[in-house]
Amino acid sequence: MMYIRTLLVVAIIWSQSFIRAQDSSAEQTSSPAHEIIINKDSFGTYPAVVLNLDTHELIKFDKGKTEEETFKGIKVKNGFFIEPDDPEFASISINDSGLRPQLLTLEDSLSVTLEDAKKLEINREKLDADEIKSGLFFIVKTTEGAFYRFQILLFDKVANELKLRYKKIE
Repeated sequence: MMYIRTLLVVAIIWSQSFIRAQDSSAEQTSSPAHEIIINKDSFGTYPAVVLNLDTHELIKFDKGKTEEETFKGIKVKNGFFIEPDDPEFASISINDSGLRPQLLTLEDSLSVTLEDAKKLEINREKLDADEIKSGLFFIVKTTEGAFYRFQILLFDKVANELKLRYKKIE
């Protein structure tokens, strides 16, 4: 009887170690979630930024005399123009094909898998101003066909602040 109990304890310990190793392996292969805060300190001479999805950097936005001058220095394939006080969240791309990242709002995108995302009709280039609010979930499809899950964690129009969390869907 003691022998069987010992075998059971060893089996339980071994299975828990195996599960932890599997979880650790999955965490290492999954893309990390990114959180960004956009506020007055993020801006250049204009109260907006461009989020580059390929590099995860915020690009300060400087207002030019014309729209062409304004966007001239911004070279991103998969980016979003974000202006919290307007509010505006619209895709931007300097791409020869004319493609831009597309998005789709969802009630809850946490459970969307890559297979689910590929079946969705993602066909908008911007969020409507009345949609931009804390708690909003949306899916973004890049020009190369990669998918990201976004959530607006905080939106404060008066303070000119927006906090986003996003993660690549794999």
